[in-house]
Amino acid sequence: MSAKGTFSILASWCLAMVLLSCSDDEPGGTADTGLDAVTDLTGDTTQPDTSDQEGCIPAPPWDVVVNLDIDGESTPVNLGCLERTTFDSQDAIRLTRVVETAALEAPWNYHYNFIGSDGFNPLIDRLENDLAQLPYFGEIDSGYLYWDEGSLRVGWEESLGFPNSLKVRGMAGGTIELIEFDPTSLIIHAGEIRSLVDLSTMDTVSVVDYRHPEEDPVDVVLLADVLEEAGLTDGAAFDYKITGMDGFSNNDNNLMPFTHAQHAYIQPDGRKILFDDEAWDTEECCWRVRDVVVIRGIPAEECIPEPPWDVEVNLKIGETSTPVNLGCLERTTFESQDAVQLTQVVATAELETPWSYHFNFIGSDGFNPLVERMDNDLAGLPYYGELELGYLYWDEDALRVGWDASLGFPGFLKVSGMVGGTIELIEFDSASLIVQVGEIRELVDLSTLTTTEVVDYRHPEDDPLAVVPLTDVLEEAGLTDGSGFDYKLTATDGFANGDDNLMPFTNAEHAYIEPTERKIIFAEESWDTTVCCWRIKDVVLIQGVATQQ
Repeated sequence: MSAKGTFSILASWCLAMVLLSCSDDEPGGTADTGLDAVTDLTGDTTQPDTSDQEGCIPAPPWDVVVNLDIDGESTPVNLGCLERTTFDSQDAIRLTRVVETAALEAPWNYHYNFIGSDGFNPLIDRLENDLAQLPYFGEIDSGYLYWDEGSLRVGWEESLGFPNSLKVRGMAGGTIELIEFDPTSLIIHAGEIRSLVDLSTMDTVSVVDYRHPEEDPVDVVLLADVLEEAGLTDGAAFDYKITGMDGFSNNDNNLMPFTHAQHAYIQPDGRKILFDDEAWDTEECCWRVRDVVVIRGIPAEECIPEPPWDVEVNLKIGETSTPVNLGCLERTTFESQDAVQLTQVVATAELETPWSYHFNFIGSDGFNPLVERMDNDLAGLPYYGELELGYLYWDEDALRVGWDASLGFPGFLKVSGMVGGTIELIEFDSASLIVQVGEIRELVDLSTLTTTEVVDYRHPEDDPLAVVPLTDVLEEAGLTDGSGFDYKLTATDGFANGDDNLMPFTNAEHAYIEPTERKIIFAEESWDTTVCCWRIKDVVLIQGVATQQ
């Protein structure tokens, strides 16, 4: 079906059947000013009689025609029947009013070019056929047709910064040309950058959309690479508004920060945004736009920290310690007080696998709960899934760590004196994982457990693997009776089986884990699940959830 659609009833009343005749020879613009001496007076054309068309009686000077050229079809639109407004204190018609007569299904899917009645074509004559320099649909509402010294011309609001070559004269009898986006191309518009990027020419990686783990990986391009391909060298200076060809976009109060664009992907086939990790997606509406045609960079607001939050906490990962100013982070409430969620602090590190760390808190006075209260038992430290219930807040002028009561954490993890203190991230040992069931919370080192050889039923052609029965892992953690629980398995990338598909103990009795990759396998298909997903690798957490009776 043609994207052109059907003209509206009002416009069809006013369509002129005879195009404007014009003998102008001068160009529609000049290299320096874009001005010329073209005169396109209404007396140069013969217009149809519209006096009997339901009250629409075009009157000079608006009884003129502009042609809409869409998909090779040209249709005249009589301006005399369109709603008018003002531009530069003059009577004018918004360009959107003209384009709306075509009733386009996807007006965002076009570049908009303007050709004078004398043949002046800015795309060819001034813009070197660079479609990115033409207005897109979101800009034509700030464009107008108005009369300038007897010539109908295109005008633009100054905020757009368009060159004079787009202020085309001689538009009575001229053409608004709509050029469809290539199906794998989109515009990046940020600051001085305005570039058309062809996704089909870029290197792809294979990614599984975290929302559809049961589906095969898809070939995608990292969104940050698309910005770089457009020539944007300082992506962090902007937040991003993403618009699809149907006009759908994320809200202005939920622009995508560059930190998330570095973990977002776009599929060239369908130009669809997706994520491989829920941590980088948004819970607000909406970044997962499809058929993207424009990505607009909006200058990121400069952060000016204010007391009492103009303080620093250090993030220590390995031997590297980085100060984080809390005044630039989003705040929430904890116990009816202003607070910063711990995940906001950790997110500044842009970790690829935040679940692969234990989190320790060291006060500015040197108090270290792991060493001084926990005998270096890493299992007692919070893991990433618990940080969302942890906060930094002010308690009698001291910055303190607070935890939601549901976690049941001891008082020594509510560390005070965190101004200048440290959040220490300690990486999981590559063969260790936490088992958390009821009162049990233990770190199990798989490399110390006795293995058995099992052939994964999905790969019968492979050699047997040295694996540990999952029940032995639970027993090593101190769980003598696992039958009262179902099990949730979480990996270093945060991937887990759904809460509606926990692993029953009867199945856990027939599951195995391979120590070097911490990968779950089964010897028989009958004990696996047909729903997503128990065959997780890089498992760092096994949680027991009381079985529903």
